[in-house]
Amino acid sequence: QTTRVDFLYNIQTEKAHLLSNDKLYHVAYEQIVQAITGLFEADFNKRRKLLNGMKGQSRRLNDSGIKHSKYNKMYLQKQDCYFDATPPSLIILPLLPLEQIQGWDGVTPYSALVLPCGDSGKAAASEVLRNARETCSETDIRTAITTLAVFVKDIAESLLDTDNDVLEEFNFTAENTTDRSALTWMRLVQHLRQSLSPTISIPVLKPDVDFRTIRVAKGTFDFEESCLPDPFLLSLKGAINFSSFAGTKLMPACSLLPEDSDDE
Repeated sequence: QTTRVDFLYNIQTEKAHLLSNDKLYHVAYEQIVQAITGLFEADFNKRRKLLNGMKGQSRRLNDSGIKHSKYNKMYLQKQDCYFDATPPSLIILPLLPLEQIQGWDGVTPYSALVLPCGDSGKAAASEVLRNARETCSETDIRTAITTLAVFVKDIAESLLDTDNDVLEEFNFTAENTTDRSALTWMRLVQHLRQSLSPTISIPVLKPDVDFRTIRVAKGTFDFEESCLPDPFLLSLKGAINFSSFAGTKLMPACSLLPEDSDDE
């Protein structure tokens, strides 16, 4: 653990990757990383470099790949129990319009919504949100749900793309794996591709929701109080957590990042 404060003002926090750092799982992200960077490569090895970065003579070049970038990390109390768990108990989304998520400059602070969910949602709220100082407005909630729906749809559509060979590459890498998350993900992609009418759960707000009765916590990411993750990557992780909560996890998730990792 570290004494670094998270964006909700918790002190006992843990550091985690948003886009998977797992040596097996991250292969599944090689097509998605192109959307993150805006660089589209047909060559498998070039896609791997976008994800994993490049190595110098003795070690990896800093921030040369998305997986090891400082923007792919965040601090959160109990992140391994509630945020990066299966099923998850927290969904975190940036409170930015889509165009600002796509065009974020890497330095501007932003607020984020935190939504507890699932059987452990109440426990997650009690432990992680107790120091939260702000709550979301109706506009905040609508903005977050719009973002979430777009990212869930886009990830699902990328898995259905016949030009996306990610499943074949993943099968090659995970040929003899017994990892439950990996096998579940492979079966889901195969099911979606083989189905004549593939379906996936998409988040929507109920038309009769009374926002006066809803309290949803929010916090602010900035360099003064916490690390500053890319809102695109945070949205991606939010979509993965939502789909996992809904029972159709669109991407395999990562494990806890060791504190002695050398990829700052």
